[in-house]
Amino acid sequence: MLNKGLVFTNDNCTGCNRCIIVCPILGANYAREENSLSRIYVDGEKCIHCGSCLRSCNHKAREYKDDTEEFFSDLERGEQISLIVAPAFTANYSKQYGAVLGYLKQKGVKHFYSVSTGADITTWAYLQYILKHQLSGGISQPCPAIVDFIEKYEPSLLSKLIPVHSPMMCTAVYLKKYLKNTDKLAFLSPCIAKKVEIDDANTKGYVKYNVTFSKLMGKIGDVSMDKQAAEELEYGLGSLYPMPGGLKENVEFFLGKDQFIRQIEGEEQVYDYLKKYAKRIKGKKEAPFLIDALNCSKGCLYGTGTEADKNDEEEILMELQKERGKSQRKDKKNPFDPSVPESTRLIRLNEHFKALDINDFIREYNHNAKVAEREMTESDYQKILKEMKKDTLEKQKFNCSACGYSTCKQMAKAIYNGYNKKENCVHYIKDELELEKACIHKMTNELKAAKVAKEAEYKNIFMIFDKLHTSIEELGEQNEHTAVDTLDMSEALEQLRRYAELLKDSLEEIEKFILDYENTNRIVVNISSKTNMLALNASIEAARAGDAGRGFSVIANQVRLLAEKTKEAVDESRKNSDALLPAIHELKEKSKIFVDTIFEVNEKTKTIAATAQEVAVQSEVIGSVSGEIAEKMEKILE
Repeated sequence: MLNKGLVFTNDNCTGCNRCIIVCPILGANYAREENSLSRIYVDGEKCIHCGSCLRSCNHKAREYKDDTEEFFSDLERGEQISLIVAPAFTANYSKQYGAVLGYLKQKGVKHFYSVSTGADITTWAYLQYILKHQLSGGISQPCPAIVDFIEKYEPSLLSKLIPVHSPMMCTAVYLKKYLKNTDKLAFLSPCIAKKVEIDDANTKGYVKYNVTFSKLMGKIGDVSMDKQAAEELEYGLGSLYPMPGGLKENVEFFLGKDQFIRQIEGEEQVYDYLKKYAKRIKGKKEAPFLIDALNCSKGCLYGTGTEADKNDEEEILMELQKERGKSQRKDKKNPFDPSVPESTRLIRLNEHFKALDINDFIREYNHNAKVAEREMTESDYQKILKEMKKDTLEKQKFNCSACGYSTCKQMAKAIYNGYNKKENCVHYIKDELELEKACIHKMTNELKAAKVAKEAEYKNIFMIFDKLHTSIEELGEQNEHTAVDTLDMSEALEQLRRYAELLKDSLEEIEKFILDYENTNRIVVNISSKTNMLALNASIEAARAGDAGRGFSVIANQVRLLAEKTKEAVDESRKNSDALLPAIHELKEKSKIFVDTIFEVNEKTKTIAATAQEVAVQSEVIGSVSGEIAEKMEKILE
């Protein structure tokens, strides 16, 4: 039922713990973390609806639910509804009172009844019950937050809780049973917790709606209200019930002041008092005649459902004084006439309500509503203290209340029961921060040492980069020279290749010339052979001619000898040509291979030159980058 009850936390919560500080119930507030935000939610089952958190929250992070919207919706649908009005409303809105009732009359409310009438009945029933049962130490119950607290947290006091209905319920019972009003009843209420009383099975559904002052006036706003309406029942001192000590004043008015009536109100006092009172009863110590206990320090006049900040306290008290005066008129039958003795007043009060059956106004309480909570053992406590790093007696007794709890032990109990966590202890966080600080200090020193080491390493790297930069520059220069030398070599090789081409061409010419020369030799040999044959024929003819042909014979011999010599010369030339041609051919082939090789070498030399130039360019880039790195390293070291 976390944050699903009558009182709940909205998105304004900052986790400031103020609600925990003012709350009388240890486990009613549940600390949670959502989306890295700390929030304090309400456990509806543990909450007693005292309203402390609503009044104390500076962030307006707490809200409550009532039945105002349902009340108006049902009126719109034509539901038959009568309104019972808390006397605190008259006091708080004395100038608007009639107009507000008139507005509600227009909206469909059938009748208006003051709860002061029910308060008078409550006084009568209290006195009847106390005197009949000779009850001592009884606790008044008009305040539903007090009843809720006793049922949930101090059930041993249920036997002391007077079993008489509250003024609201006495009014409702009176209307239903004695006036036969069949309408649904709405309570115009100063109190959030009245909703709990209304929904309690022990109040039998007599009242349907809890319409708080604050929600009603917020709903009405600036609506024009020109009609007037008034309540329909008379009442006496019941109108004093909403003020602190109102019930006490009523009881003393009829029984006198000889009896000790303990008046206690305010969340900061009343619940602590009731815890102590339970121990007192258990110890069978003397108890007051009656305890008039209220949750709110200023009574119902400034209840949890009122607009307390908008109202003038003096005006309210003056209005109540007027109500007191009205009720204390001198009349032979008036039980509230102060001029007669207390005993006479009591007789008149019993006479005034003689038609009533007290059993109609008796109620029961919930004996099974006690909130179960794990009891923290000493071992559990020590374990949590250890987890919270409260390892010394001093730390265990800080009791700074920053967490919202009055003692460190209460905080430990909250952690043990799961509705808070050690991270909400400021001293735990402080100790954690101290550890973090020490750790950070250690890490800082380590980082400083590492920085010194890194600076040395950076300097070393810087020197390496410097050397690298120098080497790259030198490499770049060498590559540049290499590129120039390679280009020169390439040009020389290219020239050599051209010379080799010329040589190849010349060899081809020589080869061609030799081939042509051989052809000429063949022609010469052929001619020589023919000349030799001709000379032989001429010699034969000269021999036949005798002396006449002797001279011609000499010529023929000379021609023959010439032919033979020519043939021998040609044969010798052929032999030389046969030997020269293969050599020239081989030289030509090798010259071609030489040219091709020079071409390949030249191409590779060009590639090397280009690569050397690229290396030179890249060396410049690398040199530039290494220079920039060196500069940045230098800046890092500065």
